[in-house]
Amino acid sequence: MNRRHLLQTLIAGGGATLLAPRRKAAALPQGTIDMLSGAYSDLPFRPNSPGYISKGWRERFVWALGTLRTPRKVLFQAAVQSPAYFFIFKYDNAFNTTTVPRGTVPPSIWNTGTRRRWEKVNYVSQYLDLPAGTYVFMGQDETLGTETNECSMSIRDMVLPGQQLSYTFVDSQPLLDVATENTEKAIGPFQVINAQNEVYYLRGCVNESSAGQVVEVLFEPQYLLWKQKRPYTVLATLAHHFHSQYIFGATNTKWYLILKNAGRNPVVNTNSPVSLSYVWERWRRA
Repeated sequence: MNRRHLLQTLIAGGGATLLAPRRKAAALPQGTIDMLSGAYSDLPFRPNSPGYISKGWRERFVWALGTLRTPRKVLFQAAVQSPAYFFIFKYDNAFNTTTVPRGTVPPSIWNTGTRRRWEKVNYVSQYLDLPAGTYVFMGQDETLGTETNECSMSIRDMVLPGQQLSYTFVDSQPLLDVATENTEKAIGPFQVINAQNEVYYLRGCVNESSAGQVVEVLFEPQYLLWKQKRPYTVLATLAHHFHSQYIFGATNTKWYLILKNAGRNPVVNTNSPVSLSYVWERWRRA
């Protein structure tokens, strides 16, 4: 990784470090390097969004197009304020992204739930084996325009960003949750299993509600201070919608995400929950 773009923070007494490309992330709001070209969007459910279609009580949106030159595994992630349906269909040149969704049943190859019975969700984190082709990722809201539904969505390539050595994918741990307004929620723990032979990445997205949000990365001693409502030092703050964060820690160290939704007004409920969709990936040296 480019050291000029990394900030290394030493955890006193913990024997672990966090590598966070804060300067680069600040300059590039969508500064991840593992997404398929054009395959991310943080557009909200609004009539002025590209691909917006209103059909009865349903509001559908075309957010992201992703092209695979060869068959591969991809990671589909989404985070939304109010539960919505998500689905994927393979793009057919005989149609376009404004006419295909007008059908009563979009020709989806994947959706939240099952093919026959869809499920509304606040977050998605799904690995998919897809053949070569172009795909459209979509969302469907049924809030009848009564509220703003902010969403972030991405299609990630299953590669190991920034690594010169050869690594193979081991497994991943989902980190998914929702924080209502004026709350803080701890998500984890996620653990470093083998610091010598493995590398670890946080990959995901968080929706940006009108109330605002903060996602903090904490080592376990800092998490315990947070739990006791005592002052603590933040190791890193994930300040943007999309993240691909390399974390290096000593073997057996544990980490947490703190999802904070402070809200616009501490005494008025503005109905602005914040959803988070992450995975903690393990990659082993080949």
